[in-house]
This record gives sequence, structure tokens and C-alpha cells, in this order.
Amino acid sequence: MPRLTALDSLYRFLLLFHVLCLALTGGPCPALAGNNLQLSAGVGMRSVLEELLRQYPVNNTAIRTNFASSGVLARQVLQGAPVDLFISANMDWMEQLRLHNRITEPVVLFAANSLVVVGRRDTPLRSLDELRSCRRIAIGNPRSVPAGQYAEQALRNAGLLTELQPRLLLTSDVRQALLYADRGEVDAALVYHSDACLARQARLLLRVPPQLHDPIRFPMALTSRGADNPAARQLLAFLTSPSARALLVQRGFIDPLSLPGSQP
Repeated sequence: MPRLTALDSLYRFLLLFHVLCLALTGGPCPALAGNNLQLSAGVGMRSVLEELLRQYPVNNTAIRTNFASSGVLARQVLQGAPVDLFISANMDWMEQLRLHNRITEPVVLFAANSLVVVGRRDTPLRSLDELRSCRRIAIGNPRSVPAGQYAEQALRNAGLLTELQPRLLLTSDVRQALLYADRGEVDAALVYHSDACLARQARLLLRVPPQLHDPIRFPMALTSRGADNPAARQLLAFLTSPSARALLVQRGFIDPLSLPGSQP
């Protein structure tokens, strides 16, 4: 049986508390009612979402945020976590929630991204093949981190995965992979372009050819709980507004409306 994290335990406690309130009072608990909402999103979107929330023009809404790998967050929703709006770093985890009736239609695109290689300034890379010269390469753990799944796809399709597998350092999320590169603890890391824009010491070494991996799209949807929360619907509308899309582009993401087809 998988071990629960402290955050999982907290969510289970809040869910039980909410159910008890419903049973005893016939309505939601005051602390969980009103203009409160919970936003869960992949950790690679943390910086831009925090910036967007600072610009959010609605002042009477208390927004709680939870940033982690998309796999961790999706499992929390499946376990009953009180989440209103979920943004995943790939469609697979969103599809899992759809199959279990934990999200409501429509699923919309929040943003898109690209995959790049970052590393030490003295590490010259002209192609993915030259990763063979690297001793340590950081990627997100493909079991739960979408950025790691895209990285693994790219290495496999480039014919490098088997050779480089012993040198891969698997991280709990994409930001940790970037951190290892920033600290110089790895020769290279495969991260999103938006993460590379946040690097302090590491530099962008190479753009990964997009044909080597699935399209990187970040879907967003209200959960079954959030569909009944007007504050959650209002936030979703803001996050798909022209001003939000403009900021996404400034921070290294790709405007979803610039892609062929705007649905995930």
C-alpha cells in the first residue's frame, strides 16, 4: 500500500471534516464555503500562476494553491481531495480523472510548452547525441512527472535512452531537475522552456526537436466539486483570458490559441 504524505493526510482530514459538517448541519462548513477555492497545478506552472493570481482582479476570493507533480495531484483528486480547479502538465492524468468522473467538461488548454536541455555554461551541446558526453543528466521521474515522460520519449526516439539510462538522475518534479542544473550537480537537465527562463546559473544549451515527443499541452478543468463553485468558474475564465495568455508567452510558455486546434 503506498505511503501517504503529510499533504495526503491533510486532504483526507479536510474531506472527512467537510462530510461531517454536511451530516450534522445539512450544509457546508463555513470555513469551506463562500468564495473559497482550491487550485492544484503541476509544479512547472507555479511561478506564472502565482504571478497571475497576484493580478487576479477579484478580491473577495480566498484561493488556496497546491503545486506538485501532476501524477501526485491527480491521485489526490482521485482520493477525494477538496480540489476545485486542476491544471495538469499532460493529458494522461486529466484523462484518468475524466474516466473516474472527477472532472467536468469542457477540458480547455491553459498553455503549451517545449522541451529544452539546460546545463553548465561550459557544456557545449549541438545535438541530443552529444548528451553521450554527459556523466549525469537530470529528468523528472517519468512515473509521475510529465516533463520526465516527455524527456524519456525524446531520448528513446533519439536512440539514446538505453545508453543514457544509468546516468539519469530522476527527480520528484521538473523544478528539482532545474535546481540540480543550476547548482552544477548535473551536466545537463531536460526541462520545459518556461523553467529554463527561470534558471539562475544554468543556461539553455539545446532545444529538443518537438517531433521526438508528444505535444506538450497543459489541460485545465473544473473538478466535479468545482463545477458547483462560482468562484472556481470565475477563476477559470480569468486564466483563459487574453491578458493571462499574454503573460504566459512572456514567461516562456506557448499561447494555446496559436496551436492547430485549441482543444487538448
